[in-house]
Amino acid sequence: IHIGDGARATIEGNRIRPGKQYGARPGQGINAWNLRDSRIAGNHIAEARDGIYLSFTKGVIVTGNVVTECRYGLHSMYSEDARFEDNEVTGNLLGAALMMSDRLVLKANRIREHREGVAAYGVLLKDIGDLVAEGNEVTSNRVGIYAESVPSNPQREAVFRSNLIAGNEVGLALQSTARLTLTGNRIAEN
Repeated sequence: IHIGDGARATIEGNRIRPGKQYGARPGQGINAWNLRDSRIAGNHIAEARDGIYLSFTKGVIVTGNVVTECRYGLHSMYSEDARFEDNEVTGNLLGAALMMSDRLVLKANRIREHREGVAAYGVLLKDIGDLVAEGNEVTSNRVGIYAESVPSNPQREAVFRSNLIAGNEVGLALQSTARLTLTGNRIAEN
């Protein structure tokens, strides 16, 4: 499903499986471009390039989706005020890739079992402005959370609160440009 250049859209309750019969992963499961104040909810996506891809969006809520066997489960580029809540993201090459975006919320997601390939991260954060990550389960990945240039400038804040980061080969891989506030998290058995 590709939707773009609009507002107040709802993409809900779909089963999307582009499949691998055409060679490499053919396209995104849901691709939202230049979309505002919209909702992507309750979809089941497998075998796509990216499960849910937001680019140049504002105010999009991504909730209650199940994404498996894709390149990136959740992917945000150049988006603002996006909320990723209560999604099940399992067994992709990378769980959630949040890049060059601002004012993001990552809440109550289950992100697990991303172990294959060179970017086997549960959560990849790069060049993010404000971020709140709360109540997520990031488990059984090669790298639980990778962060670089987060927040993107000193006036911004990236807060990780009450998350479970466990059973990963590496729990946190923080580059010298990462300045995260970690509070009340359970980081165990990595």
